[in-house]
Formats: sequence, C-alpha cells, structure tokens
Amino acid sequence: FEEILTRLRLQKRGTGGVDTASVGGVFDISNADR
Repeated sequence: FEEILTRLRLQKRGTGGVDTASVGGVFDISNADR
C-alpha cells in the first residue's frame, strides 16, 4: 500500500489530518505535493 501511494505521489493521512492516527482503518488520501 505504501509503495503504491509513493508511485502515485499520494500521501495517507489520519482521519483528523496529517498529524493524526487513522480511526477504524480509515485514511484520507491526499496529493503528496500540497
């Protein structure tokens, strides 16, 4: 999963933003270049 995100220039973030953990295995996927 991490490798796929890197190749697509994406970043997973926690449910409350970049500095938070995921809740229930749910992530927010955002552009890595923001």
